[in-house]
Amino acid sequence: NNQQQQQNKNKNNNNNNNATDHRCTRFVLMSDTHGKHRALRPPPGDVLIHAGDLTKLGEPGTLADLRDYFVRDQLEQRRFDQVICIAGNHDITLHTEFYRAYWSRFAKRGTTVPPWDEAELQTYLTQDESNNLVYLQDSSCQIATTTMGHDDDDDNDDDDADNHTLQVYGSPWSPFFGCWAFGEERGHRIRQLWRALPDTTDILITHGPPLGRGDETFHSGCVGCYDLLQEVQ
Repeated sequence: NNQQQQQNKNKNNNNNNNATDHRCTRFVLMSDTHGKHRALRPPPGDVLIHAGDLTKLGEPGTLADLRDYFVRDQLEQRRFDQVICIAGNHDITLHTEFYRAYWSRFAKRGTTVPPWDEAELQTYLTQDESNNLVYLQDSSCQIATTTMGHDDDDDNDDDDADNHTLQVYGSPWSPFFGCWAFGEERGHRIRQLWRALPDTTDILITHGPPLGRGDETFHSGCVGCYDLLQEVQ
């Protein structure tokens, strides 16, 4: 009897695991690690999303280590099938025009020393032989998902009926504040950026939030982007 109960328990556990693996796609989200990604161990899932501020000030060594963290520690260890990331205002070396204009101001802080090759730095987050590490900068990618309702108990080999594709769009821009990367003036200029969002977007990743969505600060009230809110609504 005890053996039969254990077998039934194992069967139920396997069914639960199958439900977790096949009935949904699990997204795990992280942001603003500022070079401290090694201190984090995200729970396993299907897609890991990093929403920017990968570094303190765009340090090449941090970007190289982050790629190793994403590829070796997450993808190759089968903790995730895909990693998607965008930049944030602190990732100054990923914003080519900004970095060329203001690198000397940040070099004085002793953390970012010129002259880095901005184009080469951007490849740090795209050089992945499996193509499962994706860096988005006002661009999209597609991910394959499995819909709810897939029944592993049925002998149904028609996988096409259960597979869907989601379009993910990533943008690093935020309303302008101070001298930081990927900042744009509120109003017409940033509105033009958000109007470029494809209508087919299913998941939008931005470094700054829409107005009133987790954007309250200690000193400046709600600082999210009104134009982004209008676009997504």
